[in-house]
Amino acid sequence: MSDAPLDEARSRLRALARGKSQPARAVESCPATNAAGNPCKMRPMASGYCMAHDPARAQERQAERRRGGTLRAAHEALARQKAELVARYGLEGDLPALESVEALGAYLSTVAARVEARQLTPAQGNTLVSVVKMAKDLLGLSLDIKLAEQLDALESR
Repeated sequence: MSDAPLDEARSRLRALARGKSQPARAVESCPATNAAGNPCKMRPMASGYCMAHDPARAQERQAERRRGGTLRAAHEALARQKAELVARYGLEGDLPALESVEALGAYLSTVAARVEARQLTPAQGNTLVSVVKMAKDLLGLSLDIKLAEQLDALESR
């Protein structure tokens, strides 16, 4: 086994230690140009061209482009299907105004009915119940703040 690379590295380190740096070697680049007409900056392979410009890989690149187009079409179809399901099951609707205890109770009743009718999964129902719990906490906090303000106003008289 040859120690040539190791010897070269050692000599470079010694030169650097003595303050004599060696000029950096120019990195080869692909001889082709990019779409903007500028020289390609990618590192060439054994053929002398980068992966994007290697003429021997032209068919492979074309197949990859086709596969990418198919994947994009599949994503678009999935998005359309999701939109249809959201519209069908009414999951898209805005939350009702949860500004009172009565509104919270009414919304919980509709969530329970939709879970029982299998329009919502139990996990979705649990998520909506968590939203109602947070709304309840915020409603309680809002009432506490209003009561504190009223108490301050009464004490300042």
